[in-house]
Amino acid sequence: MRGGVAYDTAAAKTGWLRASFDGASRVTSTIGAAYKTSRWEINVGGGAVLEGTNTNPGAASDGSDCNPTAAAGTIGCGGNGVSDRPLDQRQGPDPTNPLLTPNLQTESPYNQGTFKSHYVLFMLGFSTWF
Repeated sequence: MRGGVAYDTAAAKTGWLRASFDGASRVTSTIGAAYKTSRWEINVGGGAVLEGTNTNPGAASDGSDCNPTAAAGTIGCGGNGVSDRPLDQRQGPDPTNPLLTPNLQTESPYNQGTFKSHYVLFMLGFSTWF
């Protein structure tokens, strides 16, 4: 018999979780067993990776959503509707425009909302020797 428990800290800071890259904290638990004879061995195991519910708050400074659009005549999340926040004060990634340097990128955060995920693991192994 064997088993284990592990905890991973979050790799993404508040506001920076992404649906395309798992950066949330998690608890992993596993259990397994093996049976060995003189000619073969069988291993069985299972586990669960639990992340719970993680939320990216809104990108505005008060935590509300901020989705600037040129069509609506509002830009940035600076609170005044006419300017972007400085890079070091932004919460969450902006869509990347490779033709502009980061300090000229338009502030338009995405991936805000709630992420729910978990993983279930199963392993079956068989070995023999001669």
